[in-house]
This record gives sequence, structure tokens and C-alpha cells, in this order.
Amino acid sequence: MKKAVKAYRFWRLKHRQLKGHNTPQTLCHHMVEGALTNENTQDMNTIKIVLELKAAHQTLLNHQKNHCTLQATHLENIASALVQFRYPNIQDSSLAHQDNKVLQQLKKLQFREKVRNMHRKILRMLSPKTQLGIDCIDILDSSVLVQNIGDPNQPKTWKGPWKTPRNPEKNSTGNQTSNIA
Repeated sequence: MKKAVKAYRFWRLKHRQLKGHNTPQTLCHHMVEGALTNENTQDMNTIKIVLELKAAHQTLLNHQKNHCTLQATHLENIASALVQFRYPNIQDSSLAHQDNKVLQQLKKLQFREKVRNMHRKILRMLSPKTQLGIDCIDILDSSVLVQNIGDPNQPKTWKGPWKTPRNPEKNSTGNQTSNIA
């Protein structure tokens, strides 16, 4: 999947470069990471680059469709590599013992992946949806003229109503006025 993404990025940047746009210095990095050879990428015209870009896009879409199976096979490969690393003499023992160890390691990796996805979902749920920072804040409503509800200049002792502006500009000005006071 990573190679497909890097190859797509390379061909997209190569197309931009051919159009005359400035391209970042990461073009060579994307070529190496995308497992592309230098001979295949030199002296190409627009038609060949567009065809390669379309092919890379199609490859990327196919990898995205098969993401679950690719991830499962990747976890199986990692599990077998970990078992071979942790138990170098296991190849001498029976095949059933080796398969049992690989299966145990695979279950551990799948559990870790499940927990990681769960934590990622929790993080998304708890984080604010906007990139502006705090999207709402409670500010004391000093427009109320009632006795014995506290001093509006002292938020700790305020017992009156609060207002919640949802506009980020109002939040920043409200924070500034409450911090100054």
C-alpha cells in the first residue's frame, strides 16, 4: 500500500513538473519509496506520464479495496517473522509447534490492532471537530442586574447565568476581556 501511495505521488509530482510548476525536493524520495527505477522515469512525455499516473491511481484503488486482506497477510508475515526472531531454533522442532506459536503471536497482534483502532476512535470522538482550537467556552453573563449573585469581575464567586458563544472570534474576545479583568 505504501509503495502504491508513493508511486502515485511521484507520478503526480512528475506531471506537475512537466507542466512547469515547482516541485518539491521529495520527488526522488517518492521515486525510491515507490520502487520506481530511474530508467523508467527519465525522458517521458506528457502522454506516458499521464498513463503512468492513471495506472498508479488504479493500483492504489485496488490496494484500497483489498486493504483488509492486505493487512491480514501483513500481520501474518509479521507474526511469523517475530516467532522466527524470538525462537531461532523453532525450525528444528515440529511444524505444529511452530504453527501454534505463529497463531499465538498473530492473535496478540490482532488484539493490539483492535485496541489501537478503538483508541483512535475514542480520540476522534473526544477531540474537537474544528481546527480552530476551543470551539465553545462559558463566559459569565454580566448583563443580568440581580443582587447577591456575585461580582462579575470575579468568576470564581459568580453565581449568576453564563453564556456560551459559539463564534471563535467572540470566544477570543471573551477570553481577552475575562483575562484582563
